[in-house]
Amino acid sequence: MADFQVTDNTCGPEPPLKLTRPANLEDLADDVTEVEQEIVKDVRGGASFLGKEARVIEEDVEKAGEATGRFLGKEVKVIEKDIEALEENLVSFGPRITVLKTDKVMGKSNPLKVTETKAEKEEMAEARRMLNEVEDRVRKEDAMNPFQRLFASVTSLFGALNFEELSIY
Repeated sequence: MADFQVTDNTCGPEPPLKLTRPANLEDLADDVTEVEQEIVKDVRGGASFLGKEARVIEEDVEKAGEATGRFLGKEVKVIEKDIEALEENLVSFGPRITVLKTDKVMGKSNPLKVTETKAEKEEMAEARRMLNEVEDRVRKEDAMNPFQRLFASVTSLFGALNFEELSIY
């Protein structure tokens, strides 16, 4: 046990990369090929990422559109019922005079009531939330100038690429 020495087996910090001149053209060609392969791999990864993001956005827009369509369909039905109720509450006095039934005209109260169920309110809130998310995303993208949009897409494509590891820098 007396001969036992404590050794540090942890890896130290990675040594800094040094720019060195290639010894011959074959080494330079090999370096260029390796860098090219890394870039192609990163571009493919970025394209895959963008494709997935596009699908997610498309699904979000479809869901928001479906929810909005359901809501609008229900609203149309409610409006149709309101119109029917309004028509029922009209009183005609000849071909030119039509008035709405009121306390003064009919001698009693007949208010039009529109009620929403809890499920309808929740569905409306969900549709508004989804639509707001899509609108926020579109506003963010529209707020970018073309250079910012290009920079954002390039940085997302090359985000995984670590330039410090490349021997050309």
